[in-house]
Amino acid sequence: MHWFDANLAAAVQAMRHRLREEQGKFLHLVRVPQMPLQALTAIGLFPTSKVRARPNIIPLRRFELKESKLFVEYTQEYFSNKGLPTMSESVTARFYEGIDEIFQNCAIHSKSKLGVFASGQLFPRIDRLDFSIVDLGLGIPEVVRNATGLSFSPSAAIDWAMTGSNTTRMGDVPGGLGLKLLRSFIQQNGGRLVIASYDGYWAEGRDGVVRRNLTAPFPGTAVTIEVDTADDAEYVLTDEIDPAAVF
Repeated sequence: MHWFDANLAAAVQAMRHRLREEQGKFLHLVRVPQMPLQALTAIGLFPTSKVRARPNIIPLRRFELKESKLFVEYTQEYFSNKGLPTMSESVTARFYEGIDEIFQNCAIHSKSKLGVFASGQLFPRIDRLDFSIVDLGLGIPEVVRNATGLSFSPSAAIDWAMTGSNTTRMGDVPGGLGLKLLRSFIQQNGGRLVIASYDGYWAEGRDGVVRRNLTAPFPGTAVTIEVDTADDAEYVLTDEIDPAAVF
């Protein structure tokens, strides 16, 4: 292993946690080269008192399903100074609402007994910020099939959940607007939104949606938000534009 995207430490930690809590086993990584080892140590996968905080790291954290407030505080603290494009206050608020909505979907649907794991990293040399949110509960395909009663392939189920006004939320639980704006931002920014859930893979970027079924399933749901930090555009909502300033 010569390279490991440190944001995926959330997925590794989730698996380690499951093995330890449910089977009493321990997952060890051995013969990790120096550069990946340094990054994974800095992000918190290999905790040590000697490690220094790095400004390019969004540290690995585990949250209980009820800790939405702590998750919001965590993202707003660690996404700052990570190279996000210039956004108005309204777009910034919706951006974070979209990320929080991903967490809320985990909390509402996954029924994960192990909570939610998150981590991220800024890669300044390739102008990329990646942030991953992971749970090992019910996957999107199963949740969608149970809610709709329809027979979807795994990737089609994820596509259904991400399309238009489709939702598996019940009652008066709010949701949808933040994720919709986050997707729009990612498309215009040139980044990507990537979801792996059991046998299904779904990714969206500037060129549209790619979906396929995985030959090696992931036992839960992993969502990665990828932002192009070289983007020099300024993002505002349509209703914030002053017509007088255009002419």
